[in-house]
Amino acid sequence: MSGNLPEELMDVDTEDLFGDDEGEEDVEPEETEQVIVFEFGGAPYAAPVLAVSQVVEPSSMTRIPRTSRAIDGVVDLRGDIVAVINPWVHLDIPGDPGAWADQYLAVFTETEDEQPLGIRIDDVIGVETYPVSQVVRDVGPEDEGPHTANPLVEGVIRREEDGEVTERVPLLDTTAVVAASGQHPRAGSGARPGG
Repeated sequence: MSGNLPEELMDVDTEDLFGDDEGEEDVEPEETEQVIVFEFGGAPYAAPVLAVSQVVEPSSMTRIPRTSRAIDGVVDLRGDIVAVINPWVHLDIPGDPGAWADQYLAVFTETEDEQPLGIRIDDVIGVETYPVSQVVRDVGPEDEGPHTANPLVEGVIRREEDGEVTERVPLLDTTAVVAASGQHPRAGSGARPGG
């Protein structure tokens, strides 16, 4: 019987071509968003993966007098001078940052003035992909938490397991972090440099 089929249909499962007989509709995959998840102060935070160009181990940092207290200093990253933001200043993280030698630097892709800028992080959890339905930018009462009620947090990622929300990870607004650090023209309009 199969000898009567055109050659291009030989050994092809027709259910793959026409779907099954149960009449299921093709379901389009949900759009996703990729974020890099890192940790500081024992809590996870995320940033859009496109906002971070690289994560590097620390090198020697130099403190610059009369800069915003949110700027710990600068590092030389392959010839680029990168300002280092201390997130503890902005995010009300309890305690002090750990030793610089034990941390990493997440370098932002671009800032408005094109000055390379990075943020100290304790650890990198990884790059993760979430359905957009789990990335909530209008944070309501059900998603509020100790780390989400900050103007530098633009939303929450709902981590789910078996359909239940197990954790809410704050999503940083990297542009606002830069502005609040006094390194951006927007800093003069509402965001207080260094605090």
